[in-house]
Amino acid sequence: MPSFPNYRLGPIDNPGMPCTATVSADNPPPTPLPPLSVFPNPASSYLKIIVNRPLPAGTQWMLYDAYGRSLHTEKPSNEATCTEITVEELAAGIYFWELKD
Repeated sequence: MPSFPNYRLGPIDNPGMPCTATVSADNPPPTPLPPLSVFPNPASSYLKIIVNRPLPAGTQWMLYDAYGRSLHTEKPSNEATCTEITVEELAAGIYFWELKD
């Protein structure tokens, strides 16, 4: 009968596990960035960022507003462990920092 569904499909190759999904990743985990301190909070004229050890080459600081717009990008030198950024021109609000290598 053409409209009769066949529910007797027979045994599967791996009984009890019809859907086996094996996931493997060869990528090493990313290198963690060093711990940092950002102060003062709230900031009115400047913001100081201190890291506990030198940053990897190619590291960038990025400042975003609450809408995700990029407001400031800086590439500190590899030896720099302290950066001071003026924030006087920014309106009061919530901002997000991203440290990216």
